[in-house]
Amino acid sequence: MKIKNKLISNVIASGLFQFFFLIVPVITTPYVTRIFSPQNMGLYATSYAVAMFLMQVAHFGLPIYGIRVIAQTRDINKSFFELFSLQLIMCSITFVVFNIFNFYLIKEKQVYFYQSLLILVTVFDVSWFFIGIEEIKKNLVRNAFSKMIVIIFIFLFVKESSDLLLYIKINVLGNLLGNLTMILQLKNYISWNRLSLKLNSLHLRSSLGLLIPQSVDSGKNAISRLILVYSSSYNQGGLYDQGIKVIIMLNGIIGSMGGAITPRIAYLVKKERYEDIVEISTNFLNVIYISSIVIISGVLVTAGYFTNIFFGESFKGVSSIMQIGSFSLLFGSVSLFLGKSLLVPFSRDKIYRNISLQSSIILIISNIILDPFYGATGAAVSFAISSVFWCITSFIGLKDIIKLENQIYNILFCVIFILLNYYLISNLEKYWYKDNSIFMMITNGFSSVLISLGFILFFLYIKKIDVKHLIGRK
Repeated sequence: MKIKNKLISNVIASGLFQFFFLIVPVITTPYVTRIFSPQNMGLYATSYAVAMFLMQVAHFGLPIYGIRVIAQTRDINKSFFELFSLQLIMCSITFVVFNIFNFYLIKEKQVYFYQSLLILVTVFDVSWFFIGIEEIKKNLVRNAFSKMIVIIFIFLFVKESSDLLLYIKINVLGNLLGNLTMILQLKNYISWNRLSLKLNSLHLRSSLGLLIPQSVDSGKNAISRLILVYSSSYNQGGLYDQGIKVIIMLNGIIGSMGGAITPRIAYLVKKERYEDIVEISTNFLNVIYISSIVIISGVLVTAGYFTNIFFGESFKGVSSIMQIGSFSLLFGSVSLFLGKSLLVPFSRDKIYRNISLQSSIILIISNIILDPFYGATGAAVSFAISSVFWCITSFIGLKDIIKLENQIYNILFCVIFILLNYYLISNLEKYWYKDNSIFMMITNGFSSVLISLGFILFFLYIKKIDVKHLIGRK
């Protein structure tokens, strides 16, 4: 009972963690997009993406490897300080090397320098330790505290377009304060009297093996943004970032659902209960399909009005990026589930790594071809193409577990229903009052949900799916 209660507590904490991750851009974006131009936001987003990639490199696989070591160790003090030493060394090296590169080659030196401070802040990120000892709530406290500080400081001090560096510094400060709160909490678990900073070669080799899959996602994000801004402009980078940001936020909600069942699948793999795995996977994929129909249909018919209300006049181009990128919700959510919740538990790490690398190559090539001609729209198309490729190759990698033909039919049903929904709303809105963006957004959104529910009921009927199974009831 105690273990079950802790599991439930950790699931709730993970959900709240995701909530706090999403709440900052929801609250601050309408404010900052009316202060900063798309050019400013493009510079910020690109430099931040580069910093995030370098943070992953500096972490050196510890977000995965460190959790495993702490969970299995007998000497928690010794293991912690060995891992912390590795993190300290890699963060320092990464920071110095990047800023040498920054000094000689990057035009916007100040912006990239202040963003690179996030690498040094990473030294104090010991979230892997608290996850390893199953104290996820410590991460929740850190996240909530730092996000609230960032929100308050942005509203208090960021007032003009010239405050971009201040905006960056506030975000760095928020991360630093959050990480320091975790360092202070270590006193309940670690004896600082036994402090010994010593590099362990075994940890170095083992964590290096997990560096590539850990950094691929942030790496391809950074590279694709750099291709966009240097083949087009920071203005296009700003439009792309705001459009994709909303999609990533929505994708995070669906993705967090899959994370909650991953441990259960890992347990079933260990017990070789493959029929249960197939049932859970099939039902969860149906949940993704149903959610995607509602969300993507809603994005398609409300994007124009939402952009005008949420971002302001200077970000009008965001609506088309949201509409194109919205299809990544379907393919991206499926890929995320197939990768982290099936390929990894089945120890198909090589397949997962290859798929990740191949999708990154597809994304980069598409950006190189499309961005010079279509700017942010081309980047959004590239993002969608990469998601589709990742989804298809993930299904192929699991063809002995998931019936590929059935899932292709399901995805086609989803796309057809979404397009039909968009067609119906586009024709219906001709008869509605169009001078009020808020009215149109609400009307279109509500009508889209009703139509989507009709399609979903039809989908469940023709697939003979028992709704009770989708919510875990017998």
